[in-house]
Amino acid sequence: MTGGERALATSLLLARINAGEQPRREHQLLERLQTAATAAGCDAPDLVTALYVCLKLHWTSIICGPARDRAMCCLEALTTTMVGADSGQTIQMHGPIGADAMTQRFAAVRLGDFVATALEQAEQTKAWFVLVDTPGAPTTMLRWLEAEVAAVLRAHGWPPHVLPRNLFVLAVAEAWPSEIQRCWLPLALPIGADVAGERSVALTPPVGYQRQLLEYQLTGRAYRRWLRDAQRGTDRLQTAPAWSDHASRVQRWLAASVDQHQQGLWAPTDPEANTGKALAMLAALQHVPPSVM
Repeated sequence: MTGGERALATSLLLARINAGEQPRREHQLLERLQTAATAAGCDAPDLVTALYVCLKLHWTSIICGPARDRAMCCLEALTTTMVGADSGQTIQMHGPIGADAMTQRFAAVRLGDFVATALEQAEQTKAWFVLVDTPGAPTTMLRWLEAEVAAVLRAHGWPPHVLPRNLFVLAVAEAWPSEIQRCWLPLALPIGADVAGERSVALTPPVGYQRQLLEYQLTGRAYRRWLRDAQRGTDRLQTAPAWSDHASRVQRWLAASVDQHQQGLWAPTDPEANTGKALAMLAALQHVPPSVM
């Protein structure tokens, strides 16, 4: 075999390898997150998938229920998988903040320093996570947090009401929000989820998971492309209007429930089954009555 033939054979082999592996990258990341959560004692793969879809949408996901320590264990497993242990790219904010001015000021300074670091040019290729833990309903705590983040963004010349693409908010709370904001998604720990009290030691993850997460976010361009693809030959959107005023939100949920190659995150090989599972899990995790399905 000549040098040119060897080069051609190598190129064809790499092309075949890439063709087989590339469509699975996002699924591999999701499987890694599910494995990490299970290793940390949270055996709830559907919840992990839902949280991952929220991250892709850049929504604030809120796990609601009395087992806040268990829910936080799951969130810590996911963020540690993304950024490693003790990386400095996560911050925990405990609520309620309360009326004490000194307590509020200290919390605001911690949060402000964290957000300002995430805005630095050299840090924008990394993922930064704010983990919120609060008793009762999370509405007041999250509104306080959003106001403080907006103040930091404004001070640095950023749009104040849009989270930077590398900054994510995950929360646990005892009760459901009294009012659900546009980019909030409350979720319940699935009934029967096996969540242990002990936590395993998290391993340092391979480099690149957080960059993949930033790459896979559902930007406006990606969403419009998904709408075009969905309308060409599928009926994925036909079930969305059944959610009445939430149709736009559900459409985005469905769009983020597939990868860049239109393979489903819930059912990879069957688009219609993926749509059905995505809607069913959204309803189950939000306690939506079956009548709206």
